[in-house]
Amino acid sequence: MTSQLPDHSPLFIFPFSYEPEEGKKEKILSACREFLSGWKAHSQPLSAIAWTEENRFLLIAADPALNLPGGCSKDKLFQFVSHLMKEAGFGEVPLHLFWVNSGEQTISISKRELQEHLSSGTVLPDNPLFPTWISELGQFRNLWGKPISHFPALMPHQKAEIKI
Repeated sequence: MTSQLPDHSPLFIFPFSYEPEEGKKEKILSACREFLSGWKAHSQPLSAIAWTEENRFLLIAADPALNLPGGCSKDKLFQFVSHLMKEAGFGEVPLHLFWVNSGEQTISISKRELQEHLSSGTVLPDNPLFPTWISELGQFRNLWGKPISHFPALMPHQKAEIKI
């Protein structure tokens, strides 16, 4: 599905606050497909696909070959997804957190908490990170699920030892 879209395709990632059961996930995807079938930018149709990853994220990629989503169409998408998530019982879409696979579960934590967990060893540099801030399909293909160490800005700063 996404293999047919180019790397520069706009991508929107919305995390679920918890893992939805299969039936709820299918209802969400069905509602997304219905919304996307009528999604427009400046009265021009957009083409986009929706899918889930890691059973914790809703992803929507727009096909730039037809039209690109603009400010108003992005606003409509975010409003739709926000309403959909609340209606499905997920509450607000938590966009400002970092999503890390920690053993058997995916956890959401702040940057400070991530660095504390890395420093204490409760999260390891080789744990997969799911960067919800990426905005193009090519970034998704290159960065999704990479180890935290692949993102140096997230690693806690080590104090240099001064030897005398």
